[in-house]
Amino acid sequence: MNEEFAPNSPLYLVQVIDAQGAALERIGRSLTAEELYRVKKGLEAGLNDCWYDFMKIAIDLAVEDPDIDHSNPLPSDYWPLNCREPLA
Repeated sequence: MNEEFAPNSPLYLVQVIDAQGAALERIGRSLTAEELYRVKKGLEAGLNDCWYDFMKIAIDLAVEDPDIDHSNPLPSDYWPLNCREPLA
């Protein structure tokens, strides 16, 4: 790994192109500006509820097994099904 991290650098970013790609897969068309606004608000609400749970899991996995191939999605059983319930 040859990457440096400034304190204020984002670790993950969802862009409009990501939402539009997901929309094309899910509904077969691009989102309107109004729909993008609602998606943005939905992401903010959802991530505000559980981003720290996902951060804890990602940290645990990073220190437990540094050989995990993070370029591939992890199995769904690594992630909480209901992020409104606190993790241990």
